[in-house]
Amino acid sequence: TVLGDFEVVGPLARGGMGKIVAAEDRRLGRPVALKVLLEPAGDALGRFEREALITARLQHPGIIPVYEAGRWPSGEPFFSMKHVAGRPLDKVIGELCTLEDRLAILPRIAAAADAIAYAHSQRIVHRDLKPGNVLIGEFGETVVIDWGLAKDLDAGEDSVERIPERKT
Repeated sequence: TVLGDFEVVGPLARGGMGKIVAAEDRRLGRPVALKVLLEPAGDALGRFEREALITARLQHPGIIPVYEAGRWPSGEPFFSMKHVAGRPLDKVIGELCTLEDRLAILPRIAAAADAIAYAHSQRIVHRDLKPGNVLIGEFGETVVIDWGLAKDLDAGEDSVERIPERKT
C-alpha cells in the first residue's frame, strides 16, 4: 500500500486514537514509523495534531523524533517518526532473570528519566509514561514514545493546535 510518499510495510501498534505502521519513505529511502488517525473527526483530530506538534518540539535524543506531519490528499492527518527497531521496556524487563541483568538495565531507565526531565524543562508533561512507552533499541538507545496524552503547561485549557498547511 502506498500513502503519499510512503510505502506501508506492515503494522507496528494500535492505540485508542490511531495506528502506527512501519513504512518506507520513498523520497529519502529510509524506514519510518507512520502514525495515522483511526477516525479523523471531532476532538480526536485536535488531539492528534497536538501530539504531532508537541512531539516535534521536543528535540532530545531520548524522545522519538518527528520527521514530517501533514495531511494526505484525502484530508486525513498523519505524521512520520523515526522507526526504532527495538522492544518496549516492559518486555525487556520481563526477560531479565538475574540481579546482574536487572542492574545492567538501570542506565536505560536513567536515560528515559533524562528525556522526561527535558520535556518537563520545556513545560511538557507526558501523562502516559509507562514501560510500554519506552523503547529499548537494538543499539542500546532509549526512546520515550507515545506523546498522545501530553500536556503543554503553557497552552490554554481549550487551545487546539493545528498543523499548518504546507506552502508549495
